[in-house]
Amino acid sequence: MDDLCLFADSQSGKFKPDFSIAMSKNFIIKMVPLSVCAFSWLVFSSDAQAASLLYGLDFNTTNGSLGTVFTNLGSGTTSITNTGGWNNYESKIPLPDGGQSHRANGGTFQISSSSGIAGLDISRGFSTTLYVCATTSDSSSNWKDASIFYFGSTNDYLKIERNAANQWVMYTGGGITISGSSALALGSSAQNEWLNLNFVFKDNQLSVYNAGTLVTTFTTNLSGKTLTGVKGGGTQNGAGILMDNFGIYDDVLSSEDFDYLSKNGLVTSIPEPATATLSMLGLACLAARRRRF
Repeated sequence: MDDLCLFADSQSGKFKPDFSIAMSKNFIIKMVPLSVCAFSWLVFSSDAQAASLLYGLDFNTTNGSLGTVFTNLGSGTTSITNTGGWNNYESKIPLPDGGQSHRANGGTFQISSSSGIAGLDISRGFSTTLYVCATTSDSSSNWKDASIFYFGSTNDYLKIERNAANQWVMYTGGGITISGSSALALGSSAQNEWLNLNFVFKDNQLSVYNAGTLVTTFTTNLSGKTLTGVKGGGTQNGAGILMDNFGIYDDVLSSEDFDYLSKNGLVTSIPEPATATLSMLGLACLAARRRRF
């Protein structure tokens, strides 16, 4: 099978089917099989995805009424239901996408299945993203919950909370441990200021991102466990706590992926990082092939 000769300026590192580059002193010759070109063109033509949104809530359809059905923006098959009670919402401090946010106290959402939330596998890895905001400061000893994740039992959980020092933390309960600690600092935000928190669960690793920037990666004992429930609020009073753009993706996301979400909202799928590169190669191959005939 024929090969396609691609030349590239060694300073820019960009390959293209242009033999004029070979006349300069800075060039690299790259022989690329046409089979690779065909493959890259197939990738370009297809809609390759790195991760899909399984469960997503932007709360823009929440109207505050009893029994409101939360609209899942993702493709997951486990139902998102109402815990009962008044579903409080807030529109005074919107995210850039506008609409409403959710006050976690009172009636809230839950995703629950005793056999495990459909589509999520901790051995493969999954990722979550959400925005949190505190509309009040609290100098008392009260901790206020924004969200809670259950692993097998309601006694085994991870909670995202605002502590008495007005810092966001992740708190563990039951048999769940994080690097030997029961509380993990996530970051801080001023009153009425949104903070974007991102988490990647993979076997016994938990990576924490703050606004798309990796904070740290912790060792947990979650390997082999199943995520059986997610709920807004938690076991502590969530008054004054808002949340928005909550999403669970079915794969491990990177800092670049979280940055993409921060700019594009809860997209249903995130493009593969390599897709753009292969797409460019596919176009170059096609252009060069046409020149030869």
